[in-house]
Amino acid sequence: IGVRLVGSEMCIRDRSYGDLPITLSEVDFTGNTGNIIYSASGVKNFENVEISSNTGYAVNVAGETNFTNVNISNNGGFGLQSNGEKTFIATIISNNGGYGVTGDGEMSFNGVVISNNGGHGISGNGSSSFSNVTINDNSGSGMISSGDKDFTTVTINGNSGYGVSGSGAVVLENVTVRQNSNAGFNGHSSSLTANESNISLNSGGGIRSSSSISLE
Repeated sequence: IGVRLVGSEMCIRDRSYGDLPITLSEVDFTGNTGNIIYSASGVKNFENVEISSNTGYAVNVAGETNFTNVNISNNGGFGLQSNGEKTFIATIISNNGGYGVTGDGEMSFNGVVISNNGGHGISGNGSSSFSNVTINDNSGSGMISSGDKDFTTVTINGNSGYGVSGSGAVVLENVTVRQNSNAGFNGHSSSLTANESNISLNSGGGIRSSSSISLE
């Protein structure tokens, strides 16, 4: 880690209210009192960043945001709140006091773990894609979202609400949705296409849908 910020009340706060870009690489935000990063707009790039064991939320931003090899864990508030396009690669969002990820905008997840957060794993509006992702053991649903959703090689297990709930077309390819506390899939005007997938042992049933279902 190149830079370490410890013991602050707010590590980064963008007061420009303009299109201010932020790039963080090799930075460690650990053990701070209060919230960590707030920015109203502009492109945000996080690479090799640790945001953990802080008493407030981790990241609250707007605008395009990119995370690569980032650990957002054990914070007192939510992991990430963001309105804007979001990309996550090789990132862990776990054991935070609130939602793992919340906010509107297109989302892409590749090689990501979202687990054991104090609210929904993911909550928002906008299309999303998932590849090699784990969404397990969150205190709310695994994912609640409007917009089309495409899951490939994903595990959604042991969440305290639905596995996946919302509207928009959903495609599951090699996906496991098991042992969630409500239905595995809950669709509102949502079509579901599932191939080589396992939806089982969910307390509220396997699939609830008001639109087309295709299982192969």
